[in-house]
Amino acid sequence: MTLPARILAVADVYEAVTADRPYRDPFDHEQALALLQREAGTGLDADVVAAFSA
Repeated sequence: MTLPARILAVADVYEAVTADRPYRDPFDHEQALALLQREAGTGLDADVVAAFSA
């Protein structure tokens, strides 16, 4: 996957979990970062997550 695609993947996950949905409440910023960090290195690029979280 290219770097722009990896960056968009992290941004997309963050937006998806922090957006209000009819079927669940949105995550706050800390909850969203914790989710990203759990997925870093598996589903998401660890370097991009680290830069996003900084």
